[in-house]
Order: sequence, then C-alpha cells, then structure tokens
Amino acid sequence: MFFLYTICGLSLLIMLAMVITKNLEISGRFHIKFSKPEWDWHILRKYHLVRHNIVHIKRESLANFFHKTAKVLELLFIKLANKLEKKFSKLGDMIRGKQVARNRGSVSFFLKKIEDHKNNL
Repeated sequence: MFFLYTICGLSLLIMLAMVITKNLEISGRFHIKFSKPEWDWHILRKYHLVRHNIVHIKRESLANFFHKTAKVLELLFIKLANKLEKKFSKLGDMIRGKQVARNRGSVSFFLKKIEDHKNNL
C-alpha cells in the first residue's frame, strides 16, 4: 500500500506542477527556455498516462492517502511548533538574563525546588 500511496502522491504533485507551469506559460508570464519539442512530447505522454490510469484508483485508497498525508503534515507542524517554542523560550530566558541550566544531573526534587526558590528571590 505504501508504494501505491507514494506513486499516487508523486503523480498528483507532478500533474499539479505541470498544470501550473503550463498555465503560466500560456498566460505569457513564464516561459520554459530549456523546453524542447521532444521533452514536451515526453511530458504530454506521461500526463496522458497518469490521466488515464488515475480513474482506476479506488476512492477509498485516495481518501486514505490524503488522510494519512494530512496526519503526517499535522505531526510535522506540531514538531516544528514545539522546536520553535523551545527556541523562543531559550531566547526569552537569555533576554531576561536567566541562565539556562544544563546537565543538572540527578538532583533531587527538593533541591530543585530550593534552587528555583533562590532564583526567584
């Protein structure tokens, strides 16, 4: 199934890029300078291959692929947000003048509380 999802996702992205590029080229805002007629024929052949084979993909598989892609993007966004939050927290501590404690080791909970209380004074 992973292979099917990968191929489906890549083909959809390639088709989207081709449509956007072609629309920009037709509108005159963008022109592919390195484009050769045999490349255009090759791209057109691939486009028709994908276009005719995409109807054979089951709707459930496609919906499942988009659902999994959304989940992966959501997890990546959460990881990015967590990393940014940590960076900004360290930056805020640095601006306020608090020293960031590194490698505290195995200090007991009681000693940590005492240290935090001393820092707050």
